[in-house]
Amino acid sequence: MLYKELEKAGRLQQARWSTGMVVDVQTGEVLALSTWPSFNSNNLNEMTGENQRNRALLDVFEPGSVMKPFTVAAALDSGKYTANSLIDTNPGSIRVQGYTIRDHNNLGNINFATLLQKSSNVASTKIALSLPPDAITNMQHKFGFGAKTPLQFPGEGSGLVTTPQEKEYSRRATVSYGYGLQVTLAQVAQAYAALAAGGVMHPLTLTKTDKPLPSKRIMEHEQAMSIVKMLEAVTEPGGTAKAAAIDGYRVAGKTGTSRRINPNGGYYTDQYRNVFAGMAPASNPKLVSVILIEDPRGLHYAGLTAAPVFHNVMKEALRLYNVPLDRPLQTE
Repeated sequence: MLYKELEKAGRLQQARWSTGMVVDVQTGEVLALSTWPSFNSNNLNEMTGENQRNRALLDVFEPGSVMKPFTVAAALDSGKYTANSLIDTNPGSIRVQGYTIRDHNNLGNINFATLLQKSSNVASTKIALSLPPDAITNMQHKFGFGAKTPLQFPGEGSGLVTTPQEKEYSRRATVSYGYGLQVTLAQVAQAYAALAAGGVMHPLTLTKTDKPLPSKRIMEHEQAMSIVKMLEAVTEPGGTAKAAAIDGYRVAGKTGTSRRINPNGGYYTDQYRNVFAGMAPASNPKLVSVILIEDPRGLHYAGLTAAPVFHNVMKEALRLYNVPLDRPLQTE
């Protein structure tokens, strides 16, 4: 089912490729893992290095805004902020070491839920610069970024999360909204599953297991669940991913629309990577799904490309696993 949806979106958006994962929050079991385009193993002529790549585990990329919940986690963990703290994002941009960091529009004074709902780069930057230089990257490391997952998949990428120096203000800013680091999709799935499990990291596994690997607490339960609650605003009216909402369920998640790196330097101005990472039901998360669409040619916002794939896959997965509804069904 995941493959079918990835193929549909990939063809519709004329994307280079698409990949996705579905993970059981309570056990770390990978329930689905797929990449499009694929190949028919009976036909050797159509097998290439490209279509045989398990991109969710092998490819590293700059994740963009899907990293913002971990910036919020670092803020809450620091003790300097609470879930209700306000951040002044006026006038909608901020200058850091000669660079201008912008939001889509001026959001004014906002709390953390609005930071995530509207995906504010300015608020993320202000948090990063108010904390020690290693605070954000330490939290990213805690959630498993920059290290291979326990899947031990051949050739798996470990990504790269380097801690900025005190005076590297622009790097401190960019890591807070998901630039200047490299991750794999499997790491994103693992990290969101840890948030969904109330701050407990269950090691990912490709095999069904009666004896799960030992899990570890990486964040206080209350803080993790407060971030999950904030992420619900993303799929509600006014959020960047209304297309991810599922009737009858509270859905929490985050979009990431990042520019693709140009090998000749800088970023392409017309090529994007779209990621959506989400979980349901948000009141007691059971499943996490992460979807990536590479270089879509139709629409280029993750809320319009990756979020609908999440919706279709998660809706069916919740039905297959008989997960109880946690919100009233909409009546026409």
